[in-house]
Amino acid sequence: MDEHRNTDRDWEQLGREKPYWAVIISSKWDVPKEEIDPSEYIEPGRQHIDDICSRHPLATLDLGNITAVDFGCGVGRLTIPMAERCEHVHAIDISSAMRSEASKNAALLGQNNVSFHETPSSVPGKIGWINSFIVFQHIATRNGLGLFDQLIDLLAVGGVISMHFTYARRSKAAARKADELVVMSARDGKIEGLVEPNFPDNGKMLMFDYDLNKIIARLQTRGFESLSILFTDYRDHLGVNIIGQKGKT
Repeated sequence: MDEHRNTDRDWEQLGREKPYWAVIISSKWDVPKEEIDPSEYIEPGRQHIDDICSRHPLATLDLGNITAVDFGCGVGRLTIPMAERCEHVHAIDISSAMRSEASKNAALLGQNNVSFHETPSSVPGKIGWINSFIVFQHIATRNGLGLFDQLIDLLAVGGVISMHFTYARRSKAAARKADELVVMSARDGKIEGLVEPNFPDNGKMLMFDYDLNKIIARLQTRGFESLSILFTDYRDHLGVNIIGQKGKT
């Protein structure tokens, strides 16, 4: 089913029309972007990064000397707090509109140590920390696993990941096949089951579950010896935030 939908087009449209709402679905942020206070919007992201950085092994790293990646940067909600801690952050987002908004916010909040990329392929060097939160869930799994491979290959020995994936759904949704699509309407945030071939128009959020066996196998074969898992549950979509450090392969 994955190959039938290019979610890149959805996010380019969402980035143009509702960039802040598309990251955090709340009527509070469903307003013209000119009315958004970036400092207020980013504060919960700063709290999230504070929590992640308090956990092993990130808590043991000298982040001030580390180059990091924020994959799926959106408007910079996590990128900017990461840049406050790290020497440099490479912010990646497929949506040029999102990258433009994130760049504006970084400059507004005094973070000039961020560079922006469309894909991981343009990120130079080896990376000390790769972060991604509530991003892969909106990428068709076949494409997402390929991007995951690219990101992990960027990680230096001793580097750390904090990366989030959805893997199942509660109640009736949990019984569906893992590759079935769920659409979150851009109009009202309602989650609806979606069965092929009734794909929605562009500009809607699609949710994808990942096979954690494939994720963990990729990490183990690339030198990760142990992982920490934090569970997430958003509107009955079950997920994991995986934290781990790359050892010698």
